[in-house]
Amino acid sequence: MARHSDRNHTGGPTGMRVPESARVLVARSPDRAGELVTALRRVGAEPLLLPLIDFEQASDQHSLDVAFDALGAGAYTWLVISSVTTVQAL
Repeated sequence: MARHSDRNHTGGPTGMRVPESARVLVARSPDRAGELVTALRRVGAEPLLLPLIDFEQASDQHSLDVAFDALGAGAYTWLVISSVTTVQAL
């Protein structure tokens, strides 16, 4: 939580200055935009949620399952996943 001295005159985090009643497009899914939406409302803005991406499972789920079985059997040395969304999908 931010200290009082870390906030601007509008009550939001330092550096977040939004014109009164501004509408701000937030291009994240509602489940991942909560903190930003709260901060925008705190400074008097109206956040508009418009997720611009969608997620779906692989069209060839069988091949993915085979690759995971191989991973479990030690066929691979490394698996690097750089996205929280990918972790959730897998």
